[in-house]
Amino acid sequence: MKHKTLLLPMVFLGFLACSEGVTEPPLTSEDRTPQTVTAADPDKGGGFVEKITGSGHFVTGPLAYNPGVWRTFTMKAKKGADGSVEGSFQILLHVEDGPPIQYEGPISCFTLQGNVAWIGAHLPGNTPSDIAFQVVDNGEGSGSPPDQAGLFVESQLFGLPSGLAQRFCDDTPVIMDEMPPPYNTVPIWALLSDVVGGNIQIHGGGSN
Repeated sequence: MKHKTLLLPMVFLGFLACSEGVTEPPLTSEDRTPQTVTAADPDKGGGFVEKITGSGHFVTGPLAYNPGVWRTFTMKAKKGADGSVEGSFQILLHVEDGPPIQYEGPISCFTLQGNVAWIGAHLPGNTPSDIAFQVVDNGEGSGSPPDQAGLFVESQLFGLPSGLAQRFCDDTPVIMDEMPPPYNTVPIWALLSDVVGGNIQIHGGGSN
């Protein structure tokens, strides 16, 4: 993966938000989505230098692998002064005629550039287990645009070699040129979606 340019303006996955006709499903106990972790909570003052927390919902845009699907997500990750990363994610796909499909696993790396985070994670049971996704923190308050999330790439699904998670963090790509056509020419910002009913917070990376 090349193209190590900062994504701006990052109308993040506006995940090209809400396609017409898609309505958010009611949340039930099956969603089991933890509350958004706040800046004061997750590490109780531990020696982190960068941190990402967030939860919410978004609908995948028309360029996504599965367009028009509501996803519920939650995540938290922190990076120590020595570069070590601790964290986890959960994503629920709300499908028709069935219960949500749940994905969850550890976050192994992330890289921050301003308000944008490139995140590498692993999905136990997949071979390779690598996953890559991105989130954008667009600020707080009623005058700020929605935060964004998206680009959920599984190495196993797309036949990509092991190591995608770390490469994604190291290379901070603008285009996922490891992906098969047509996704290898689509800029990541075009695969982002607006977060609904949630919030993403990025601390570090020059974001505040």
